[in-house]
Parts: sequence; structure tokens; C-alpha cells
Amino acid sequence: MDHKSLTKKLSNLTLSIRRRRQQRPAITIPKDDHENVRKRVLEGLTGIYRTLKESDDVYVTVKSSNGFLIQYEDLILEEVDGPLTTSIPRFFQPCSSQFLKEHPISPESTEAMEETQSYERLWLSVHELRDYPLKGARFLCSWLALNFSEHWRVNGKEKASLEMDFTKWTPTGFGELVDKEFHHTVYSSQERNTMKAWYILEGYPHMMFTIAHSFKGREEYLLRGELLAITAAMITRLRSGYLPEHTIIPVMLFSFMGGTQGRILQAYTNNEGLVIQKSKLYDFSTLENFREFINLFLRYLTSNAVGDTQQTGR
Repeated sequence: MDHKSLTKKLSNLTLSIRRRRQQRPAITIPKDDHENVRKRVLEGLTGIYRTLKESDDVYVTVKSSNGFLIQYEDLILEEVDGPLTTSIPRFFQPCSSQFLKEHPISPESTEAMEETQSYERLWLSVHELRDYPLKGARFLCSWLALNFSEHWRVNGKEKASLEMDFTKWTPTGFGELVDKEFHHTVYSSQERNTMKAWYILEGYPHMMFTIAHSFKGREEYLLRGELLAITAAMITRLRSGYLPEHTIIPVMLFSFMGGTQGRILQAYTNNEGLVIQKSKLYDFSTLENFREFINLFLRYLTSNAVGDTQQTGR
């Protein structure tokens, strides 16, 4: 299915759902009727997922997909280096650059120093990481996750893990966050691999995960695999009945592609469908960029779950 066909199908899907809603009797839905909102959002997400599943296209055009069911916004990562002040809904509060400076990788940790040197040397010298883009993207996913999970950070006289000691996130596999019916479509070993994932044990519907793609990213497009993974995770959470009063399902996706590129997507649902906040593409190809952008992405991985996820209005 080409770009035009996929766009047309998304448009038809949007129109179909609109018409069905217009044909329903007018019903006043109470503001606290979380079940109705969840059903409405689940209907929209399921429609998006099915349309994408039927397509064999790699890219989805951002402009032509912008409609009732999918809304797009820019996410400028460098703008947030402290408390969130924007009026745009945000559900992830990244740690500040100052926080990472206060908790650097310990120079006294032999393991940390050796791993850092090894990863940096491999990144610059192993041609296979550039010749096979999926391997390069997986490499970036792995290095980001290691920086988050390992007890490498200075914390007074102790060594700390950003993941375990400073956040509420619990690590898991992406397969644990999505129903089995989605595994075959989302896990495409030839084209993409979902890697690490995180959720919070109690009280929050938020999720984070990393994904590696063989295809190059394009600023004007989202990858079909990005949307498939996001919608599969959200659909699973909504179906589960976990935290039924939470109608908004925030997801943060750390997406690496084409061997040397990466971006962050923050997605959430409202009672109209799916909102995706998309960062620009970052080029990790040089050692300077590799270090700088891993730290930038790490600030977002070291995040707090925030925001009102129990809304029933727009």
C-alpha cells in the first residue's frame, strides 16, 4: 500500500467513525464517565492499528495523517531543563542537565569506565554497525539502557543506578506490555526490534520503551513501526482494565533508526484519539554527538511520571 492509499484509508477511517458518532442518539455523558471515554479512545486506537497493520508502507506522512484520530505536535527536547511550564499537556518530566552533572559516571568504577571506552571504541570502529543499520540502532538502544540501569553513578560515597535509585520505573520486556496478538506485527526481526521497556508498578498508566529500526528516519514522516508499537501498548493497557479511572495512557518511545539516528516520541490519548509529540531526528554518528545526545536522551529516560491522566474532557 503506497503513501496515498494509506493516507486515503486513514481519512476514510476518520470519516467513518465521525459518521457513526453523528448517527448515534445525542447522549449527555457525565464528566466522570471514564468507561465511556476509554471505550471511545479504544475504538479510535484499534482503527488506527488495523489500518497500519494492513499496510506494508514504511513511512506515514505526518501532514496527511493529521486528522481527527491522530494529532501531531513538536517536541523540542532542549527546551525542558527544569520544571515544566508549557500549557501543552505533558506527562513526562525529564531530569535536568544539572542533575546528571551532580551524578556523573563514577571515575572510580572500573566497570563503568571499561564499558564506556568499549562502547565508544566499537561505535567508531566496527563497520558492521554502519553496514547493518538495525545492528547500529540496537547498539544505541542498549547503550542508553545501560546508562540508565547500571550502578555507575556518583551518589555521595555510594554508586547509584538512575533507574533504581532515582525513579519509580520498573524494567520489563516490551512483550510484557502488549497482548500476544500484537507480537508478530510489532516484532518484525527483519525491520525492527522492540528492546527495553519500563512501567510503574502502582498508580500510573505511563510506559516507556526503546525500539530499533533498520530504515532511515525522515523528519517529515513517522515510521509505521513507531505507530504500531505505540498503539499496541495503549490498546493493551486500555483493554486490561488496570487503573480504570485513568483514561489517558502516556507512552514515551526512544526510537533509533538507520544505524545512527534517534528521536523521542511522547504519545498520549484523549477522548478524541491519539496525540503524538515528536522530536527532531538526532545524528549520533560522531563521537561528540554520541556522547551529547545519549546524555540528552538519558535525561528523558530519567523522568518522573506527571500529569492528570484521569481527565474525561478534551
